[in-house]
Amino acid sequence: MDEHQKIIRCLLDRGMTQAQIGSAIGKSQAWVAAVLAGDFKDIKWTEGVRLRELLAHRSSSKTEAV
Repeated sequence: MDEHQKIIRCLLDRGMTQAQIGSAIGKSQAWVAAVLAGDFKDIKWTEGVRLRELLAHRSSSKTEAV
């Protein structure tokens, strides 16, 4: 599992859907599913940044809620 798949899996584990992840980063649910399935081996740098930022935001939101 590559870094992007791990990030998506973490976001899913935090309660987001594939559609929500896609919407948050400007991509479709199908794109998220394809990355998760390993169909994209080399995604754009900007897409990786958006995924990492979304994970950071979701992680900080969970910490603030506690």
